[in-house]
Amino acid sequence: MKKMTRLSRKRLPTSRPQDTLRGGFTLIELLVVIAIISVLVALLLPAVQQAREAARRSQCQNNLKQIGLAVHNFEGTYSYLPTSLRPPTAGTVRFSVLTSLLPYMDQENIYNQYNQSINWSAGTNVPLSQSPIPVFNCPSDPLAGSLDGIPDVPSAWAQNTAASSAYSPIYGISPLVYSSGLTSLTQPSLYTDPATVFSPPAVTYVPGMFPKNATIDPITGLHTKQGKKLRDVRDGLSNTLAIAESAGRPGVFRKGAQFGTLPGDRLNAGGWSRPASDIMIYGAKADGSDLLGTTAINATNGRDIGPNDPTYGSATYPYTVAPYAFGVNGTSAPYAFHTGGAYFTLGDGSVRFIAANINFNTFLSLATPAGGEVVGEY
Repeated sequence: MKKMTRLSRKRLPTSRPQDTLRGGFTLIELLVVIAIISVLVALLLPAVQQAREAARRSQCQNNLKQIGLAVHNFEGTYSYLPTSLRPPTAGTVRFSVLTSLLPYMDQENIYNQYNQSINWSAGTNVPLSQSPIPVFNCPSDPLAGSLDGIPDVPSAWAQNTAASSAYSPIYGISPLVYSSGLTSLTQPSLYTDPATVFSPPAVTYVPGMFPKNATIDPITGLHTKQGKKLRDVRDGLSNTLAIAESAGRPGVFRKGAQFGTLPGDRLNAGGWSRPASDIMIYGAKADGSDLLGTTAINATNGRDIGPNDPTYGSATYPYTVAPYAFGVNGTSAPYAFHTGGAYFTLGDGSVRFIAANINFNTFLSLATPAGGEVVGEY
């Protein structure tokens, strides 16, 4: 029997399906996708920016709350409120309210090294003054922590001395506000700066919660440690402004935008260690072009005293700027980079957001600790 052999079958080639064509975006489809993404980003970006600003506002509010607590802790320790020491004579030692508060704001290391027998702009105090204090800076401030300069020789001014602060004690209201007819309120009793009694002319103004040189005895000229007290705020601590936002310093800002550039346009204010950074309220013109107007907040952060100002040039400038009679005091004003208003610490330590369109009379009433005005809703 023949052995059967299995014939090998030659595998026939099988047909393979053609490779599937890979799809892709046409140019029109790509443009449509980009347009959709752009619309989504445009819708999302404002929400992100608002969330960031909300966080910055919350941090600013917390900063002012910490300063308010520090004021109360200081008064509880010494039985009087902190005061800026600023004798009118050139070359004298000056000391700010904010410097006094450092031990109550986790900055005791700077305070302990600070030499109170020399000025903020001298010797070993310079690197300390240059230290930015986070709680003194508003995160919405584009110039937060920028250095301020020494004002004594205006032509030599440079940003080299003191880190700026966005927050300022309110030390008074200018009598010009009342004499210029900017308010219908009766002018309260004036405060005479006791340090100026010994170096005339005497400086007088309506006192705020932190009048300058309040611990100097007007009879002897000696430092007595008997300054203003919380009980002197007879209008009520919850109805009295204590600390104001004044951001953007030492630059000049008007209606949300920087006016000019440093050093050509600058304020006589900014550094946290400078008494000149305290605020005297003048009000401002609505367009922010100058002080002495009925806009209380956010028109301008102060008066330009740089060389671009048309009245610049006197050897003693900015101390003799007419009609303000700034003297050795600063030129800043309440101002914030928050939409619609600014934050203030009240005398009781609480923090209040005050609208930029607040009635000027109401604002002045809030700024006086013992003016006797009746303050309604604001």
